[in-house]
Amino acid sequence: MAQFLPGFALFLFAGHAADLFDRRKLLMWCYAGYAVSSALLLAISRHTPVSVHWIYVVLALVGSVRAFSFPVSRAILPQLVPEEHFPNAVAWNASTFQVATIAGPALGELSMPSFAGRRLCMPFP
Repeated sequence: MAQFLPGFALFLFAGHAADLFDRRKLLMWCYAGYAVSSALLLAISRHTPVSVHWIYVVLALVGSVRAFSFPVSRAILPQLVPEEHFPNAVAWNASTFQVATIAGPALGELSMPSFAGRRLCMPFP
């Protein structure tokens, strides 16, 4: 809920911001927000947290950044691609998103034993 409630609360403002402001700068700020969120999660995981509240705060930040990132990334595509190549670009954009959504966690699962050790990853010896 902490990750998705900001998206519901901010989607109207995010769509308006995508139309009002420079989309390239807004998208750069979104990617910076993702980087800050990743760094904060890394810092929280390095130090044993006393409670999970800080993780929820970072997830709310990710949800807020995602609320702005989604409409901006969809609105910037027509500015980047000529009109005759636009349908092909939309298909490639959707395909790469789907491949990354499936392959990212799969590659993470395959690489986990090399970073965390086999004993931590495999429940059975």
